[in-house]
Amino acid sequence: MKKYIIYTVLFAIIVSNIYIFVSGINLSNEISKYEKDIMILHKENIELEKISTGDVSFQKAASLAAELDFTKKAIPIYLNNLAVALNK
Repeated sequence: MKKYIIYTVLFAIIVSNIYIFVSGINLSNEISKYEKDIMILHKENIELEKISTGDVSFQKAASLAAELDFTKKAIPIYLNNLAVALNK
């Protein structure tokens, strides 16, 4: 009777260890899959960021330039009166 109990307990321990091992392998496979998906999404995100920031920044700069009446060539402004420049 004692042997039967010992064998039953040992069998239960072995089965539980096998179950934990198999579960660990399945979890590891899922983690690997998610890591690959994250890397793909990260690369796509970087590409989309480059595209969107380039377009947005050019559009914003163009609209601001139009609002501020900028020209394509800079026209320098000279102060002929130094008293104004020196605040005198």
